[in-house]
Amino acid sequence: MKRKLSVLLFILIILTGNAYTNKRTSPIKFSSLSVENGLSQSTVFDIIQDNKGFLWIATADGLNRYDGYTFTVYRNENNNPNSIQSDFIRKLFINEKGELWIGTNAGIASYDAEKDIFSTYPYKAQINSIIQPSANDLYLAANEGLLSYNIEQKAYRVLSPKGVLCENFHILAKYNNLILIGTDRGLYMMNPEDENIVLYRKELAGKNIMDICTGRKGIWIATEGDGLYYISDDGKLRNYRNDKNNPNSISSDFVRSLCFDNQHRLWVGTFVGLNIYDEVEDTFSRYYNNEIEKRSINQNSVRALYLDNQGAMWLGTFYGGLNYHHPLQNQFERIVIAYEPVWAIGTGLTASPQQAKEMHTHIRALVEQKYGTEIAYNLYILYGGSCNADNALDLLTQPDIDGALVGKASLKSEEFIGIIEAAETAVKDN
Repeated sequence: MKRKLSVLLFILIILTGNAYTNKRTSPIKFSSLSVENGLSQSTVFDIIQDNKGFLWIATADGLNRYDGYTFTVYRNENNNPNSIQSDFIRKLFINEKGELWIGTNAGIASYDAEKDIFSTYPYKAQINSIIQPSANDLYLAANEGLLSYNIEQKAYRVLSPKGVLCENFHILAKYNNLILIGTDRGLYMMNPEDENIVLYRKELAGKNIMDICTGRKGIWIATEGDGLYYISDDGKLRNYRNDKNNPNSISSDFVRSLCFDNQHRLWVGTFVGLNIYDEVEDTFSRYYNNEIEKRSINQNSVRALYLDNQGAMWLGTFYGGLNYHHPLQNQFERIVIAYEPVWAIGTGLTASPQQAKEMHTHIRALVEQKYGTEIAYNLYILYGGSCNADNALDLLTQPDIDGALVGKASLKSEEFIGIIEAAETAVKDN
C-alpha cells in the first residue's frame, strides 16, 4: 500500500508553546477495500482472522487472504486437485487448533497453511455455518439440511433433512453446552450428546433466523423481516423493530449480521445500514452510505461483521466490498509524532535524509505492530531536527516523512518561506 504524501508544517513557538493543525475529526470513520484494491469480488459473506494475523474473506467469487497490504485470491482451478472446489465461498471457520475450514456451495474444504493447498470434501449443498463440537466432528448448517462431518472418516451424515424442520439452515452457535440452530422457520436447540433437536422459544417459531450472537447476559437473534430479538438469561424476550418516527430505533427489520466490539457494544448489520446498540440508553446509532462523506460505509447492506485481534471492526457488504474501523483511529488523527535526534537538539545539526527516513520508517513500523496498518498508514510523523530552507526539500521527499516541526527557522520570514516552498515542491513531486 503506497502512502500518499501529505506534508504538514508545524511552527514551534517557544514562548507560547502553541502548534496548529487543521486536521478534521468525526465521531466514527470507516476505511474501505474493494476490487480496486485487489479484492476478488464486492459481495462479502464472511470474514475471519487466523493465528498468523491474516484476514480471510469469503466472497461470491473467490476466497481472499489479506495481509494488511495485498490480497491473495484462491479460486477453483481445473485439473488442480489441491485447489478449492468452488469459487462461491459462504462461510469461514477456524477451530482451536488454528485450522481454517471453508464452507462453499459444494461442500467444505480445509486449508493447509504450510503447503498453501486445500483438501476438499464435496457435497451437494451450500454450507452456511460451521462449528466444531468435538475434536473429530463438525456440524454444518446447509441449504439441504443440518449435517455432521466426521473428520477422521471423511464422511457426511444428515442430522435433519431439508423439508422436515425447515427449508434452510442458516446459522449455528454454541450456547453453554448446547447448539442453537437458526433456520428459516425458527430457532431450534440441539444437545450434542444425543443430537435431539427441539424448538427453542415458541415466540420465534416461523421466524427467519439469520444470525445468533451470545452476549454476557443473553442471546441476540437477527431475523429477516422481524427485527432483532434479545433473550436474557432469565428468559425475558425483547424485540427491536424499526420505527420510522424514532431515529434511535433500529434502521431496518431485515437484520443480517451481529458482532460485539472490544467495548462490548453490539454492532448490527442490516439491509439498510449499520447500527450500534447502546445498552445503557437502549437505543441504536445508525450509519449509512453517504456519497458526500468519503469515510462513510461503502454500501448500506451489511452482510458480515468481524472483530479482529487488534480491535478493528470489519464490515462485509453486498456489492460494496469491505469497510473497517479501528476505535483508536479517531484518537490517532489528533496525534502527530515529531522526531528529533537527541544530538540535534539545540546544536543546529541535522540528520541526513537517509537517517531520518530510517527512523521514521521504524517509528511507523512500531505503531503498525501495536495498532495495525490503517492507523500506522494515516499517522503523521514529522522531522524536527534543525529543519531549514537548505535541507527541507531533501528531508520532505523521503518516504515516511510527512512534514517538519520548525523551530528557530520559523522566526525568520525568508527562511520559513523557503521551507514552505520546499514543502510545496515535495507535494508536487509525490
